[in-house]
Amino acid sequence: MKQYQFLNLFCKNIKSGKFDDKKYRCNKSYYGNEIETMPTFCSYGTIGFSATIYWGGDIHEQTHVHYDWEFDKLEIEDDVFGRWDYKDYINLLILDEYSITKENSEPVWKEHTRSVELETYTDGGEDMIICLEEPTRERLQEYIDGFDINEEVILWWRDGEDAAHKNGVPFDNIRDHYDDYNNFLKYIQKVCKAMPY
Repeated sequence: MKQYQFLNLFCKNIKSGKFDDKKYRCNKSYYGNEIETMPTFCSYGTIGFSATIYWGGDIHEQTHVHYDWEFDKLEIEDDVFGRWDYKDYINLLILDEYSITKENSEPVWKEHTRSVELETYTDGGEDMIICLEEPTRERLQEYIDGFDINEEVILWWRDGEDAAHKNGVPFDNIRDHYDDYNNFLKYIQKVCKAMPY
């Protein structure tokens, strides 16, 4: 089971009340990974718990899941992505699985605290930057729907073949460039369908 599959199952079980954190106060296997939980306290009692997942039993490869049942807030945290709502975190893991990496540690836009900058490459080697207001399937679909292949190709070739090659276009003709973008969009659509949230 891949990490995002495990985390998705784990978080669904937490949200549905099927995970008993008290049974995992000491390291115990849960669907093949070691988990250790710790209650979260405030001045008037327990308000949730944190769970540390040791991937493959390795104490150095950890992910932390925080659940505040008072506010029904479930977050996942690690050293790579930081701390996110569990749905956003799982989507980021899936994007990473498809070689679409999160580049920025801070939001792209201050008014959108969940905004991200993603980077990937076309088959032809063009560096593609994707900025989303939030790392969700809906926002990625908006990016796909708004991507105009003709417009993108014209930007590179409008001053002729020589100018395009001077600007780094690795194609001998417009048709190949168009096909590269088309394949890119098909790939991103496949990724979008793989995102659960």
